[in-house]
Amino acid sequence: MARSWPWLLAAVAIMLAAGTVWVLRTRGVIAAPGYSPDEMVRRALTGDQKVARKGRQDVSTTNAGGKVVQVEADVLTSADGRLRIEYLTEPLKGVTIWDDGDRTYRYNPKLKLLTVTQQPQQPDEAERRAAQLLRNYTAARAGEEQVAGRTAVVVDLHPRGTGKNWKRYWIDPEHWVILGSQDCVGKEGVLRSIKYAQVQYLGPDAPPAPEQFRPPDELVRRYGNARPGETSVPRSPDQLSKLIGFPIRVPRWVPPGYTLQGAYQTPCACSKRHQAARLEYTDGLNSISLFECGHPACTTTDNCFAAGSDAPLAYRAARDGYWYLAIGDAPRLDLERMVQSAGPAQSPR
Repeated sequence: MARSWPWLLAAVAIMLAAGTVWVLRTRGVIAAPGYSPDEMVRRALTGDQKVARKGRQDVSTTNAGGKVVQVEADVLTSADGRLRIEYLTEPLKGVTIWDDGDRTYRYNPKLKLLTVTQQPQQPDEAERRAAQLLRNYTAARAGEEQVAGRTAVVVDLHPRGTGKNWKRYWIDPEHWVILGSQDCVGKEGVLRSIKYAQVQYLGPDAPPAPEQFRPPDELVRRYGNARPGETSVPRSPDQLSKLIGFPIRVPRWVPPGYTLQGAYQTPCACSKRHQAARLEYTDGLNSISLFECGHPACTTTDNCFAAGSDAPLAYRAARDGYWYLAIGDAPRLDLERMVQSAGPAQSPR
């Protein structure tokens, strides 16, 4: 149990980073009048002109007890989409994410762990995700607001089906940059919010240095697990099962509109150095990560992901010798149904 809370920080950082990376990988073009809400969202996610920027973001999320947890982060992005996020306040203080366009590095100082995910962005990824989003959501303009000293167009996205979760974007219409986003559920309130408090666009005469988007070499040498076989690349569940040493259980049910993006290996939190699995799902707007471990060498006696139940958008379980944590932008009941549908119901132990 002593290792569980730091592990959760890593999981929360993954989710916060995932949302932030999607916000920061937007590109911009000069705005023109008359765009529909759908077109504004599409341009914000797939714009033609690249915008480097730096700034300070305020991130807030609601925990299981209903308390709002707030953190601050320094953010830097290059003109070609590379990214660095450094969290400045507890409980994520010191957690840093670097994305160099080919690999994503996540450093957790409490665990002294540097994980590496290889996931180069495909040329049509932004277009594909935007199209999936607009198939599943209806966009509506909701006014204008000031964000980080800039006038932003507010666009709300509501599910076309019966889902309760929806999202709000604040879009800079000059550069088509998303300055803020909120994950909401019904009329119950905001589940998570990411918004620039300060932002500065960087011109081509002052680009960020490439080394700012990769962890220092000394950090990689001391804490990295980037050796062959541990760098995580997207695979099919069958392919990853053979690599990590236990059969991955793919959910038979996922929330409407969600599709599997890939299966990744991720370090287990137990005392043995072996890998667990992370399945990534998206509906084009929101994302869900399903962690599972059924490795025969796992020494965990409670749950590899025991602290997951403290997260606001999470469900954890132990079933038939497997440990699970589902965390993401979906109601807890949907996450539970997703985990319970994972099969086949057999134990590798």
